[in-house]
Amino acid sequence: MRLLISFCCLCIGWSLRGQEPFRDATRDAGIEVVARVRGVSVCDPNGDGHPDLFLSVLDGPNRLFQNDGRAHFTEVGHRTPLATAGPTQTTLWADLDQDGDQDVVLGNRDVPSRIFRNDGTTFTDVTPGSGIELDARIQSGVLLDFDGDGRPDIYFTCLGSPNRLYRNLGNLTFVEVGGAAGAAQSGLSMGSLAFDYDLDGDPDLYLVRDGLQTNVLLRNDGGTFTDVSEASGAGVVGDGMGVDAADYDLDGDFDLYITNLYENFLLENQGDGTFREVGFGSRTNDLGMGWGTAFLDFDNDGLPDLYVANETGFTIGGERFNNVLYRNVGDGTFIPAALPTAAINSARSAYGTATADFNGDGLPDLFVGNSGQGSQLFLNATDAGNHWLAVSVVAEVGEPTALGTRITCWVGSQAYVAEVRAGGSFASQHNGTVHFGLGSAARVDSLVLDWPSGRRDRYYDLAADRKYRLPATAGKTTSLPVAFRPSVGVYPNPTSGRLNFTVPLRDVRVYSATGQLINTQAGEHAHFDLPEGTAPGIYHLVGFRGMHPIVLTISYRFP
Repeated sequence: MRLLISFCCLCIGWSLRGQEPFRDATRDAGIEVVARVRGVSVCDPNGDGHPDLFLSVLDGPNRLFQNDGRAHFTEVGHRTPLATAGPTQTTLWADLDQDGDQDVVLGNRDVPSRIFRNDGTTFTDVTPGSGIELDARIQSGVLLDFDGDGRPDIYFTCLGSPNRLYRNLGNLTFVEVGGAAGAAQSGLSMGSLAFDYDLDGDPDLYLVRDGLQTNVLLRNDGGTFTDVSEASGAGVVGDGMGVDAADYDLDGDFDLYITNLYENFLLENQGDGTFREVGFGSRTNDLGMGWGTAFLDFDNDGLPDLYVANETGFTIGGERFNNVLYRNVGDGTFIPAALPTAAINSARSAYGTATADFNGDGLPDLFVGNSGQGSQLFLNATDAGNHWLAVSVVAEVGEPTALGTRITCWVGSQAYVAEVRAGGSFASQHNGTVHFGLGSAARVDSLVLDWPSGRRDRYYDLAADRKYRLPATAGKTTSLPVAFRPSVGVYPNPTSGRLNFTVPLRDVRVYSATGQLINTQAGEHAHFDLPEGTAPGIYHLVGFRGMHPIVLTISYRFP
């Protein structure tokens, strides 16, 4: 009976989403590459807002493809020194010198790694004098502001030698501080991820290891790291490769998925500093030789789904395991989202994997870097009729980096959370633009940006099915209204119930300090009554005076 039920669930999943939720658009996109591709990085070096692609290649030139916004790509890497700077395992893209464009670090394999400054139309090798002197077998890397100084730092995992942490001193100079910071782990290091597992505002590190060596969780304690692998339960043991994190169970914190030879791991964040392994129970314990992986809400229903890329040259008991797309059911379990013969379940030998909305249609797509076979662009063909919202968090010139910014998207009582990251999957980098599936919600109540610097930005009542560039800056954003504070007052403040306005306000909403919508009042009024049962604390009141949104901070106490 259990097998029958499982089979029925699979059929329902396929019938709801169709047998081809993605189509192979590689040839039409002009991005056919046959090489030993390892890392896949989504980047935007020309700053036009369209996700471009950089492929790290071991047996030939690296490839940089420029996207026209409709998933038509032009190869431009041959015009830059990046093409011949390898053999390259991984690349990491961010504004390292805070001048407004993306620079790049190349993590190379058994040759010196390199750092290039983006000069607008080309790249300049600034490795000499940068402090980056590394000749190792790099496997992956991440960019993170580990010390909270507002500058992106560099972390590399190395196979057979200590991992390296380079602190950014500014002006594209760095100093290696891995040992002093407690981050110089050695061993068979593979994938890595910087994410804030304990939600304390600084990036922690998760390190995946091969050869039955224990994976490592390093808690950031304000610029130094403490190994909490055993105490947290995140120190699983296997032949691990890649890693990604998302809030798959919608409880407000980030869970981990780790690809592995044999069973993969899904580590559910318990919210108390510990993780629980639920790979088998969630039905995501794919048995193949896993490498790249990505959480993505491919059907925009609000539940993060999961993609696993397998190296099909490995067989388990004579059986070959293809790539697999899992759909999040919402009860803690996943089911395959397509028939085994679907294009998305590719049988090629896959490594790096990254997700982005390459054609701008509001559906997340996938690119898979294959080894010795053609790499593949999979465009999302799902037609579920759901809404979405995309957020690009961009630091202005000279401002602290946006890396590590946590974004909370409130729809009713549900909070969707995500982070701005650089590095993850395996030797890859997903799009820095964060994508939220919203299901049937046509509007977002509020969007809250918590920057690593402690700054908090709030945006209210946003239309769905749009991409926002935040913070809102003149000439570089959609028509997002900016709230301001004119000569409007509210009294008494603190209040024990009724609030009076010195000037009548229209369509008033009250939000909690975290961004959740508490109550609304349509029409124009000179006062507002907080509902019974409101907890004491700080709230934000948003109303309109004419066409202008106005934000007021209020304090509520018990009557």
